[in-house]
Amino acid sequence: LSSLESYKSDTSVEIQMPSIASLTASLISGEENKSLDKDSISLNSVGKVNQDGGAFMSENNVLVKSTIMQNFINTNIKNDGQNLYVNIPDLTYLLKEKSPYPSIVKMNEQESLSVSKLFEGELGLFLGRLNVYQLLAKGVSSFIDKDSIGSYDDLISKVEITEKGMENIKGVDTYRYSVNPDKELFKKLLLNITDKFILNQNEEDRTKMLEIVSSAFVKSFDVWVGKSDNTIYQYEIVLDIPLSKILSFEDRSIGDNQISIAWKTTYFDFNKRNEIIIPDSYISTKDFIRNSKVKTIKEQLNNFGPLADDLRKVEKTFGLKINKEGSCMNPVSGSLFSPL
Repeated sequence: LSSLESYKSDTSVEIQMPSIASLTASLISGEENKSLDKDSISLNSVGKVNQDGGAFMSENNVLVKSTIMQNFINTNIKNDGQNLYVNIPDLTYLLKEKSPYPSIVKMNEQESLSVSKLFEGELGLFLGRLNVYQLLAKGVSSFIDKDSIGSYDDLISKVEITEKGMENIKGVDTYRYSVNPDKELFKKLLLNITDKFILNQNEEDRTKMLEIVSSAFVKSFDVWVGKSDNTIYQYEIVLDIPLSKILSFEDRSIGDNQISIAWKTTYFDFNKRNEIIIPDSYISTKDFIRNSKVKTIKEQLNNFGPLADDLRKVEKTFGLKINKEGSCMNPVSGSLFSPL
């Protein structure tokens, strides 16, 4: 791919897990719930890459759907080689508060780390530790760099390969092969990649990641190689990870439940110039975050009036005590800012 002047890619990721409802029932009862209900998250990304003359430029249309989200997320991400231009959709239902109007946000790698502050609690902390910028900028293949290429070479030099016949991939005749990777070498490569994907790992993080990667079971790993040029046009990997390892919680209520991940990427239209138009109208990451906070404050203030009226209807007053001795941050108990 690095030797091509341009190409397109189509990636689909499907994650399936026990439903939140059945998992909750299991944890409450202490016994494994045998329900077959599943929750899922799916991601589809259609990308275009130009990299002739040493300049890199890309565009990705991304669609995320899930049974645990009210709506889907549809966004467009462009990369001019130095900055990302992210089309932000309406994320009100995800942020659990009013989000800024849909807009295009320009951000560099350092600025991307601050976006996690918009999300609440554990989600915000988690997102703040992911190298999301590199994933959005160049995709998963960008984590196979000069540091991890040795692990990659070791893996592909020691695999068992089974031929599965010919298939046509977007007009190209290919041979399909089933790959059986060495478990230890596969684990080494995954750890190498996660080291770069998760920022500022401590010893506890590495121990947990080692447990997860070590427990991953590769159900299938197929590649499609061009009949005439030996180029990989498509790969698909399906693996299972025990839910107990993801949750770091060993209990019979979890049972042998698995999280299943199916990943398929197809590459096509090699060396056919892509039209990628970098937007000339956008807002900065700093302004986007500031506008988000201002909008949140306005929404909270707008909601405060009706809440105060509801309080008065119940207590017949805006507070049983006045707040002259306190403040809104440290109020008198029983006053408007701290109702009984």
